[in-house]
Order: sequence, then structure tokens, then C-alpha cells
Amino acid sequence: MWFASMTHGGVSRYDGEEFTQFLIEDGLSDNQVRTIYCDKSGKIWFGFNGNRNSGLTVYDGNSFKTYSVEDGLCNKRIRAIYETKNGEFWLGVGNGNLCIFDGQNFSEFSSNGQTYSDILFILADLEGNVWFGGINGIWKFDGKVVTEITE
Repeated sequence: MWFASMTHGGVSRYDGEEFTQFLIEDGLSDNQVRTIYCDKSGKIWFGFNGNRNSGLTVYDGNSFKTYSVEDGLCNKRIRAIYETKNGEFWLGVGNGNLCIFDGQNFSEFSSNGQTYSDILFILADLEGNVWFGGINGIWKFDGKVVTEITE
């Protein structure tokens, strides 16, 4: 189990017997962790509050790797992380637009020219629709069309 800290405590991992804390000096890009996500392969992804040199950090069980805005990351204020069936990572950010990471490149998500900002949650339903939203509304993406749920 992983635990995030917004009070400069980094993250802690509990293995059933003891806690292990990870901080900047261990490889995190920041000690204020906003969100944690475990992908299909078991890698752990961390989103941060957007301070200092934070970005999108991934832990493979041995080491940390951080993607920064210099690497193309759309925004370093990551509030939500979700991996789709096809392996893309959707990133909800604060003060910015929904971002997609295909494993190589980052790009802002848009549908019919519309972007979606300040996304706080991303999840999927049993039919494979991706739901996302925040202070500006809730949307459903069926792989082709985005439908606004709130108006």
C-alpha cells in the first residue's frame, strides 16, 4: 500500500510489516505528492502539487524516473492519473488542460477543438468509456465522442 503526503512527507510504502518512506533524495521529484496510481504492469506513478522541479514520476520497483515540462509534460500540477486499455496515460492537471501520455510523447486532449481544464478525476466504466471532470463539469469519452454530462 502506498500513502501520499501533501505536507512534505513524500510517499510511504507499507509492505505488510513495515513502512518505507521515499523523498526527493530517494528519487521523487517533490515531497508534496498529490496522487498515486498503479498501472497494469505494476509501476507506480506519482503526481505532484506543482512545486519546485516536480513533474510526473514513475517508480518501477527499483528506481524513479521523472518526466518534466522540459520533456513535454503539459503541466506539472498533476491531480489525476489513469491508464486506458490501450496503454495511454490520461493526466488531469490543475490550472491546465487534460493531457495524454502515449509512453513517448505528451499532448493536450481535445475533441472538436475543445480542451478540458482543471480535471480532478479520471476513471472508466465497464463499457470502456472514460469519465473525467472537475470544477468545470463532467464528461464521458467513448473512444470517439466526448459527451458533456453537466451543463
